[in-house]
Amino acid sequence: MTIPTKTYLLIILFQIFLFGKKTNAQDCTLPQAQKVLHSKNLSVNILNGGDLFWDRSDAYFQTNPDDPTPVSSIFNAGIWIGAFTGLPDNPILKVAATTYNSPTSNDYSAGPLSDIGTVQFDTCSNYDKLWEVYGSEIKNHIEDFAEDGIINNPQANIYQYPGYGNPHFLTFNGFELPEDRQEFAPYYDNNTDGLYNPDQGDYPLPSSVHKDHYPGHMIWGVFNDAGKNHTLSGGDVLRVEIQLTAWAFSCNDNQILNNSIFTSHKIINWALDPLDSMYVGMFVDFDLGCYTDDYVGCIPDLNTFYSYNSDEIDGTNGSACNGGVSTFASDPPVQAVTYLNQNMSSFTTTAPAGTTASLNNFPAGYFNLLSGSWYDGVPLTAGGNGYNSGAQPTSFIFPDNPNDPNGWSMTTESIADGDFRALSSVHLDEMSYTSVETIDMAYTFYQDETLNNLETVDLVYLNTPEVQQIYDSKFEMACDHLYLPNENLESSTIEIFPNPTSDILNVKMEITSSANFSIFDIYGKRVFEKTEVNQNEIQLSTSSFSSGVYFIKMEMEGKELVKKFIKL
Repeated sequence: MTIPTKTYLLIILFQIFLFGKKTNAQDCTLPQAQKVLHSKNLSVNILNGGDLFWDRSDAYFQTNPDDPTPVSSIFNAGIWIGAFTGLPDNPILKVAATTYNSPTSNDYSAGPLSDIGTVQFDTCSNYDKLWEVYGSEIKNHIEDFAEDGIINNPQANIYQYPGYGNPHFLTFNGFELPEDRQEFAPYYDNNTDGLYNPDQGDYPLPSSVHKDHYPGHMIWGVFNDAGKNHTLSGGDVLRVEIQLTAWAFSCNDNQILNNSIFTSHKIINWALDPLDSMYVGMFVDFDLGCYTDDYVGCIPDLNTFYSYNSDEIDGTNGSACNGGVSTFASDPPVQAVTYLNQNMSSFTTTAPAGTTASLNNFPAGYFNLLSGSWYDGVPLTAGGNGYNSGAQPTSFIFPDNPNDPNGWSMTTESIADGDFRALSSVHLDEMSYTSVETIDMAYTFYQDETLNNLETVDLVYLNTPEVQQIYDSKFEMACDHLYLPNENLESSTIEIFPNPTSDILNVKMEITSSANFSIFDIYGKRVFEKTEVNQNEIQLSTSSFSSGVYFIKMEMEGKELVKKFIKL
């Protein structure tokens, strides 16, 4: 994919208008709210200032949070947005970005915007917080309401949640929700009246998750780019509101979900003028333990980019790292990031490998990176480090599997290892006044002690389609605890083999009374059912099944057990 001519011309035009009028903004401060989001195997820090996965000092994407010396795979990340207004006669570039936010260098403020794209200081102060809820609280809430249609034991996190119309919000939070803002914190509307009321059985829920498969932990916050002048990017304000939902799961047997964090950035344009040639990107400073020996790459067909170790030992000297940073030693992982509902339009590093170029307060440079060129406007090109005069333009650097000796990767180019910062983007083109766009992403961690640094990359190619399938199914049948309302059978009660299978699936079980069996596909559709089974071993033919992931559910004596298998 090449850079659109229209966009490249706009970048050139922008140089003329670079020091055009600056939009005045309220003097809001850098948001301080932080909460730690937990999956079964990950603990990551969520912030409300556009940045993610750090504590404003150190990395906080912990992959072994229970270890005395946890190791992180990402130092930090953040959302970038760029677009033009005033086209075609008076083009003005609007940019908001985050790299390493500080009180004197940041573009985002807390809180929602008004219907004319403004925000008051009190709003920024009130919304400098994050709301969270745990799956156990949702489960208790559902069961409480189901008993008699009345909530007898209110869950505070559910009652203080900023769902539109929440009658308890003021009592719990001390300030009012915005009026006429139905596009606010997502929830399950039990009686479909368009209002969030936990007394009626409503509860927080990410928009892309099925009501019966709520996550183990969820965090929500809202921020904007109009609360202050942009002291990081130097760009003019766009007047966009960004609502962030982050969630994670704790599953019995789904390691993909246990090693994943999901985010949703819902972007609302409150600028009266349309935002044209709009790009939204995710900046990620991958630090796989030690920050000095990382590589990056991308898989355009899977809308995924990732970081992997340049050699088989994570560290600067052996398994030791500069500054005493904890490392993965002889088990280097891969950290992948996937766009789930948008097509990735470009992937690059923020500077060509082997150069000393760095970001500065120059908004056109941020937009150039967002739109698929280098910071100075030179197109990305195929081969080498991607910065090659006269070579074939491209939108994706290092797009091939590093295990392919004939592909283009940092490995095959023998790039000097280092601390690379990555940026990927999606092209939204135009957003009119009040229009909404959502960017949903998965951050998945891969590690296998039996695989080396390059072999682990194959796990990304193998498992990312399943991550996408799980998302597309609204997380149905993806995690045992989400859909098992009864007490579980012991895992040893049932054994299935071979797994994966190309046809016959053998099922061995400990039968104490008649059992029922069902098989579901990844989308939750029942594809097989057998009732009143009394023998301890049966054979099931899967020859009519399409290749993919399936779940077999056994029900016996009021208890249930689900196991996953793969049909080749």
